[in-house]
Amino acid sequence: SLNRFAKGEKDRALITKRAVMQAFSSTGYIIGIPRCSTPLCARAYPNSLAEQDEKNDCLCPDCIRNLNEVYAALK
Repeated sequence: SLNRFAKGEKDRALITKRAVMQAFSSTGYIIGIPRCSTPLCARAYPNSLAEQDEKNDCLCPDCIRNLNEVYAALK
């Protein structure tokens, strides 16, 4: 549900960015990548919408490495 990302927010681009960040995190979890602890990584767990909004829209080097390892194991 996008409801938790929309909380009074009118900026659809920001709501979409929040949802994409959640998709990064959820997808990583589903494929077995460990939870990220790098605060600005797209996969980092936010404790608030403010933290969610501060995150970058890309993966950190650790998440990229973990993603590559999972991908390599599929070959």
